[in-house]
Amino acid sequence: MIIDANTHVTVSGSWFATDLDASVSRLLKSLDASGADKAMLVPLPGILTNAECRDIVAASSGKLIGAYTFNPGQWSSPLEAQDEFIKEFENQPRALVKFHNRLGKYHPMDSRFIKVLEANEQLSNPMAIGICGIIHDRNVNPGLDTATYFYNLAQQFKSTTLVVMHGGGPEILRIADMCRELHHLYLDLSLTVSRFRKSSVEADIRWLCQQFDRRLIWGSDFPEYEIGKSLDDIREIASGIEEEKLKNILGVNLLNILKP
Repeated sequence: MIIDANTHVTVSGSWFATDLDASVSRLLKSLDASGADKAMLVPLPGILTNAECRDIVAASSGKLIGAYTFNPGQWSSPLEAQDEFIKEFENQPRALVKFHNRLGKYHPMDSRFIKVLEANEQLSNPMAIGICGIIHDRNVNPGLDTATYFYNLAQQFKSTTLVVMHGGGPEILRIADMCRELHHLYLDLSLTVSRFRKSSVEADIRWLCQQFDRRLIWGSDFPEYEIGKSLDDIREIASGIEEEKLKNILGVNLLNILKP
């Protein structure tokens, strides 16, 4: 089964200050045209709520898998963020919860975020945690070394399945190498697999497809990239690798992560 692990929509269909069509109908058309079987719909803070995501998934005739988002930056203290996270997720089936520090307007090392990760490990059925791997913008001060950041998180939260969304962008190979023995950390290829075509990052991804296939997850980052375009990109980059490894990347790994 081929599953796009990272897609987004908005209720209005608008996408920030762009002319991209982020409507549900466009997502489903893109999915059908791509040849992929399913897509995971990932809400984002201030863009799509968890409730809106659930409604869209329920109406998708099984084509979409639901994820969640949580913004620790909206709470006044670490304990309040922890309590709200537990309240929202303690009785939910296992799924991916996406954290996005830039949209959530908190520093990647914000104590509220760390406290929520601690809370997740206390759940009877912990969530898989997806963290945007593009952690920097003009408001992230002080800056961080991306690879070291994710290595330290993986060392601290060894009972948590961590997914570095977008693979950390151009830092993807360094993250993979630093975290090679931390088998609970995975790298999502969405956006990065298409944005960095014909760059040195493409060679890094090709090597990782051969050597790191059990820890890679393919996604498009729709509407930033069409699902079919992203699927063509990963197939071209991974050309020549064993079919079993490509299957791992295109869906098997994601399904394993989401198992109860």
